[in-house]
Amino acid sequence: ACPWGGIKARENLPPQVDEAKCIACGLCVSACPRKLIRIIPKGMDYIVACSSHDRGKYVKRVCDVGCTACRACVKKCPEKAITVENNLAVINYELCKNRGECLKACPTKCIQWKNAQPS
Repeated sequence: ACPWGGIKARENLPPQVDEAKCIACGLCVSACPRKLIRIIPKGMDYIVACSSHDRGKYVKRVCDVGCTACRACVKKCPEKAITVENNLAVINYELCKNRGECLKACPTKCIQWKNAQPS
């Protein structure tokens, strides 16, 4: 969907965005049929790599790295930049200072470094 080549799909990882090519037009967001793509402000390093709004018990049955709404990230974030909305962690990038405490606290590892490479 990106006419500028600013986004590349990766297997088992969030899409890789080339920040030098991305103009944040939102075409990828509107093209995604499952509403899995979000625009993250430039310079922000962490993402919630889950989009399920199901309860934690169900999420654990179908996904090893899904958000279970445990709120460990909420408790550890010094800026209070994370909330849980409809069973899913949400990062408020206006408050986030990129400290990574959410990444360290997440027991399922659904909070990830956005530029993670396949292992």
